[in-house]
Amino acid sequence: MSRINFMQRIRCFISRQPFSWKSAVRFSIVFFTAGALSACEPLSQFARKLSGIEANRQAEMSQSAFPPPARTQDQLIRGVYGELTFDVLNMNNVEQADFLRDLLEGLVNLDAQGNILPGAAESWESQNDTLWRFHLRPQAKWSNGEPVLAQDFVDSWRKLAQSDSPLKDYLSYINLLNSQAVMARQLSPEQLGVRAVNENVLEIELDKPTPYLPKMLAHAAFLPTRGNMPTEFLSNGAYRFIRKQGNRIFLNKNPAYWNEANVAFQSVVYEKMSDDQSPDSVDWLESPKNTSQATYFPTLCTYFYQFNLRDAKLSQRAVRTALVSMISSQYIVQNEHLPAWPLSDFLPRHMQTEQNQEWQPSVVEALLQQAGISAENPLHITLTYDRGYPQENIANRLVRTWSQSELIHVTPEPVSFADLLEKQAKGEFQVIRSGWCADYNDPSAFFNLLHGQYPDNKTGIDNAEINQWLEQSVTAKTEAERTALYQKIQHLVKQERYFLPLYQAQRAVYIHPSVRGFDVNNPTSAVYSKDLFRRTELPNQR
Repeated sequence: MSRINFMQRIRCFISRQPFSWKSAVRFSIVFFTAGALSACEPLSQFARKLSGIEANRQAEMSQSAFPPPARTQDQLIRGVYGELTFDVLNMNNVEQADFLRDLLEGLVNLDAQGNILPGAAESWESQNDTLWRFHLRPQAKWSNGEPVLAQDFVDSWRKLAQSDSPLKDYLSYINLLNSQAVMARQLSPEQLGVRAVNENVLEIELDKPTPYLPKMLAHAAFLPTRGNMPTEFLSNGAYRFIRKQGNRIFLNKNPAYWNEANVAFQSVVYEKMSDDQSPDSVDWLESPKNTSQATYFPTLCTYFYQFNLRDAKLSQRAVRTALVSMISSQYIVQNEHLPAWPLSDFLPRHMQTEQNQEWQPSVVEALLQQAGISAENPLHITLTYDRGYPQENIANRLVRTWSQSELIHVTPEPVSFADLLEKQAKGEFQVIRSGWCADYNDPSAFFNLLHGQYPDNKTGIDNAEINQWLEQSVTAKTEAERTALYQKIQHLVKQERYFLPLYQAQRAVYIHPSVRGFDVNNPTSAVYSKDLFRRTELPNQR
């Protein structure tokens, strides 16, 4: 399974709608298992594909010039396929995010299960979920011994807002006050909703209540920076840059890091690998290309089909229920041999407040007849999907299954990915292949799609109860109250059959058997080297 490029998006901009709902900016919005393509894919990626032969030749020369790093108790070796960057503004994939998270620490971290932990900030509070205060650790320091200051975050976020990096859209996505006007250069960077109250207190002001802000700040776009060049690179994370040698970058434990005593590996080596290189020489490799030995982690991505509720027939719940009840997601996942979990809900499994019920067939004819559909007046639907694996295989299964009923006539409509995005954006579809990848680990990242005023709501869902519950969820006083509202939303969405859910994607990682400190249920794709360690005995030690 190819990795989803983390800056590939359906939308290349953020739009504003009533209620200040903002379009989600994400590593990927529509999910692909066989490879991610985007209308926003940079030309540099295409150029790198054309120069693959030369890149492999250079990699072989580099490997022959320098001996491979040794696998020891004190050294972790992480393989990567692409180029790494020291500049947060240039970050555009998961490998680069992992690398920068080893060097830099944001306000919050994620634990091995993907839950929020204090990072450079030891605590935070907010009375109204609009004005937040983060208290930095007095022990937090840069690798040159200088303290990490609230102003460092202010300067980093202002720099991001004034940059040309697509990552700046995350400032608006978290509802940061004046972010859109500052990015459009209509206001000065000083008017961005982030300021230093004093050396250790960072104040963040939002334009709407956002109770899950700390979860959103785990994104690598919000890492602080000091210095631009590798030779001058300052770290406030667990590791610091030592040298680049051939196709390898060497990091050592940062002695100024506040939690240095609990970092197991003394050094981390990032090694650039060729596509045909076996991963058994490294300890950790995302989406390995040349091995059958992989560990599968869940992701925050689900794959589903959307119904256009503006269509007269599909606006009827009985019709949607009939179509959904005929499809077994478990059957599709098993028969397509997909690295995925079958779903009966459009939420990832760990976010679901109701159990993921097994597929149950329904009396399709009776449901369709409720909607006035008969042999003389059959249901005509067009199924729109993009070409390629597994999209075409899944679509063909849907067509065959639905066509078993003489009351349903299905017209397949295979299109290019660009056409798929255009049709979805314009609402020119009946049933369309879709999916969603969340940028933070909270159900709101999915539920916001359901609000009638949300820019990425392409299905025409405008349920008064859901709108009300979503608006109440951002002002709920406790997490328990918010969870209760989420339960109502999930139950109603499943009852209304707004989606045809199929599966939650998984990601493949090669992990050497000696490495520990990770949790295979972590859905966030963030695994810090500082949390990993090697068990005492090294199997297959070289």
